[in-house]
Amino acid sequence: MSRLARRIEIDEDLCDGCGRCVEACAEGAIALVDGKAKVVDQGACDFMGACVGSCPRGAIRIYEESPCPCAEGREARPAQMTTGGNEGRGLGPGSWPIKLRLIQPSAPQLLGSDLLIFADCACLATPESHEISRSKVPLMACPKFDPPEGVWDKLSQIVERAKPRSVTVVFMEVPCCHGALEFARKACRGKTPLRWIMVGVDGRIREANLSHPEL
Repeated sequence: MSRLARRIEIDEDLCDGCGRCVEACAEGAIALVDGKAKVVDQGACDFMGACVGSCPRGAIRIYEESPCPCAEGREARPAQMTTGGNEGRGLGPGSWPIKLRLIQPSAPQLLGSDLLIFADCACLATPESHEISRSKVPLMACPKFDPPEGVWDKLSQIVERAKPRSVTVVFMEVPCCHGALEFARKACRGKTPLRWIMVGVDGRIREANLSHPEL
C-alpha cells in the first residue's frame, strides 16, 4: 500500500516575515529569505507541524497527495491536520494537532466547538479519556512545563477568535496540575461556560463540575 506524500507550503502573501516558524523548526527546513519565510529543504521536514502552530498569520499548510503516477494532474489537498472541522471528533484519527503549542487560534475545527483541555498527565492517567473527549475538540498542554507565554496564553486567543460553545478542563489532583484550570478561567473570563474534571493519581475521577459550568 502506497503512502501519501506530503509537502509543506508557505503563502508569501500572508507571511509577514516574523520568523517564528524558523525558530520553531528544529530540522532547519525553513529560513527567512528576503524578508519572507521559505521552505529551503522539503526533505528535512518531519511534518510534525511545529511551524504551523507557531505562525500567527496562518500562512503555513501541509499538503498531502498520492505518489501514484496515475494521480498526476490531480490537485493536492490540505492534510487533515490543517483543515479539520468543528464537529468535534474527540481523541483519535482526525484530532491532530492536539498540542496547544501547535494549534493555530484560527484553526477551523475550533470555531464554535466544545473545547476540551487536557493537562498532559490527566489524558493518560484516566481510562475515561476517550469518553470524556467524545464530541469535543481536544487539546493538551502541561501547566508546569509549558510556559504561559506562547502556550497557555494561546488559549485566550482561541477563546477570543473561535468563540467556543464551552471549555472543559481535565487535570490531575496534584497541586502543579491545578494551573490548567486557572489558565482556562483566565481565558474564559466569565463569558464562556467552563467545566472541569479532576482526576486522582489512581486514574479515577475525584471531583467534577459538569452540570453547573462556571460563568
